[in-house]
Amino acid sequence: MFPKVEESKLIKNEFSRLKGICYLDHVGSALYADSQINNVMKDLKTNLYGNPHSTGVPSEACEKLINNIRFKILEHFNTVPEKYSVVFTSGATGALKTVAECFAWDEDDDYQSKDALDTVCRSRGSTFAYTEDNHTSVLGMRELNPMVNPLCLTRNEAHEALDKMPSSSTSNRRSANFRNSLFVYPAQSNFSGMKYPLKWIETCRNGALDQYTGNRIKSRFEDGTVDFLSVIAVGHGLDALRALAGPMRAVASRTFRLAAYLYDRMSGARHGNGSPVFRMYADTAYQCESTQGGVVNFNVLRSNGEYVGYNEVRNVANIYGIVLRVGCFCNPGACQAHLGLTDQELRRNQEVIGHVCGDHIDLIDNRPTGSVRVSFGYQSSKSDADTLYNTLVEKFWQNDPVKPVDRQQNTVDEYNKMDLHVSRIFVYPIKSCGAYETDEWQLESYGFQYDRNWAVISKTGVCMTQMEEPKLCLVRPYIDLQKRTMTLEYAENKDEIPMVVSLDTKHDTKKMGKICWGGSLEGIDCGDEVAEWLSWNLDQPGLRLIRCTVRKPPVQNKYGKLDPKVLGANQCQYLLTTKPTLKWLQSEMENDITEISEDSLLFRFRGNLVISGNDLPAYAELTWDQLDIGGVKFQFDSACERCKMVNIDQDTSESNYKPLSILAQHKWQDKSIFGIYIKREDTQKCKIRVGQKCTVIKKNM
Repeated sequence: MFPKVEESKLIKNEFSRLKGICYLDHVGSALYADSQINNVMKDLKTNLYGNPHSTGVPSEACEKLINNIRFKILEHFNTVPEKYSVVFTSGATGALKTVAECFAWDEDDDYQSKDALDTVCRSRGSTFAYTEDNHTSVLGMRELNPMVNPLCLTRNEAHEALDKMPSSSTSNRRSANFRNSLFVYPAQSNFSGMKYPLKWIETCRNGALDQYTGNRIKSRFEDGTVDFLSVIAVGHGLDALRALAGPMRAVASRTFRLAAYLYDRMSGARHGNGSPVFRMYADTAYQCESTQGGVVNFNVLRSNGEYVGYNEVRNVANIYGIVLRVGCFCNPGACQAHLGLTDQELRRNQEVIGHVCGDHIDLIDNRPTGSVRVSFGYQSSKSDADTLYNTLVEKFWQNDPVKPVDRQQNTVDEYNKMDLHVSRIFVYPIKSCGAYETDEWQLESYGFQYDRNWAVISKTGVCMTQMEEPKLCLVRPYIDLQKRTMTLEYAENKDEIPMVVSLDTKHDTKKMGKICWGGSLEGIDCGDEVAEWLSWNLDQPGLRLIRCTVRKPPVQNKYGKLDPKVLGANQCQYLLTTKPTLKWLQSEMENDITEISEDSLLFRFRGNLVISGNDLPAYAELTWDQLDIGGVKFQFDSACERCKMVNIDQDTSESNYKPLSILAQHKWQDKSIFGIYIKREDTQKCKIRVGQKCTVIKKNM
């Protein structure tokens, strides 16, 4: 089925550094071969190359070699210098920027047309046309000349416009009614792998660049001296590609066949109840390599039809040595089209919920914000495709939809006969850092005294959480109320002298940090000494510790109305969990052959209060509306929806995808929840201690 390649020998001799890694992100970055690097180093060690813009034998040798490499690149693309010139830039984004800056745009005269072809061809001002399926670097070209007429075409609109547009060879190239316009489209979609017709290039050519030829193009587009040592490496890269993979037609055939094989397997995968395991995103049926490249795009589904977040899929892939890519792949147009998101939903996701590229938000209202992409290279094999398929099916296949948790409906009187009491108390002085456990603690208007009163701010002005830096959990705070100090220790550097921070901040420098769910924290900078200590231990320069004074919540967010009294906590004053719910989750993980201690599991959920009782059922807390704990009245606020942070082991900072995966299979009101937020309206200071009685006053309706 596949073109014959000595796979094991190729991998062993040229890609031994993979060491069992299943690499499936060739669209993101192709792998360099060992022989390629060896030949580059040998060339640079053997020959003397100088700046090609200088004089002398080394410079002349370098310029000659660069010109040869330009010709080799043209050969690679099956063209000749008479048709194209090779321009070296910093990368694809730099090349697009250069084109937008140097293109001979005509002045805009407000010409409008409802017809795409007419707009491109007959506008008396320039049109910048581009396909919806494009990289963000193309979208950025719009900003470099805001006076041109932008035109975004769907795939079908582009085909309709280009199929009926006369080719340059049969039409008047520069009539009075035609102006310079630019059309940008990908030869192959980086989202789905669909190939666009290369004949569109000739169809669209209208002579706009005829004024620049040969060295005049290079001198205009190449700013100063090119990175000549990297250009020399390009030549060796092309040599290695040809020697190891053969002609590009063979590479295209091999990668297409691998993608088609995987696509067919994934399309046919079914859960035990017959529902699909994968939701495939494709623009072709994978029948022809002329229209489809070596890319497969998908999301994973549970047996009840709900989506598995792509970050959960990535976590599984990382554990099993599979390299893939998740998100929207810097192609928002294709992502929006395939996921079926409206413009209004995209704006809401970004402006209200705060979703940005690369964050942890992969599901909003159980709809994906992106997907999973795998892509093949010439060194990929059938075993790579099988490894991915078998791993995902093994980890996400379900015989039947998971049964919901048996949430017993006890009465208030029944609850109050269960000897409910406080069994543990935790405070988290620094947002997203380690817990401080205590037997007794004071309540303030914003929550437990000092709870989330400090925050670590990055040099870019973002309030750090374990989502960005998991090792924050290794920063362990210890409060001494008598000495009025907070001592910080770093778990991986226990021999290092701890950092002592005063509970009474004396600095007056103010700082602000943006929060992941929107809004910001304002506070007083705690000084250089603790900032340097944090930066050193977390290996992130420029960190600052602030003592929070004001929280500015967003106007709207996914959590609804936020408690205005809290400081660094995400949503509410207190987070309560129960021991039976914790034991239930531990049992579920053991059923999945995942051993984990009760404390290790508890610490992941970062609750303030743990309630225990006799015969208390799991998730009983979801039915509590009003509580009395040691004489202090509390009101239910909401269930606590969980994110990927619960996968982080608070003792090691390592991640295990199972906790959130299990919660996602036992959703409550379509949310993965664990614990409840509670609040109190009374602002009078008082204390709660371990062992105090907890009384259910009222149940939720």
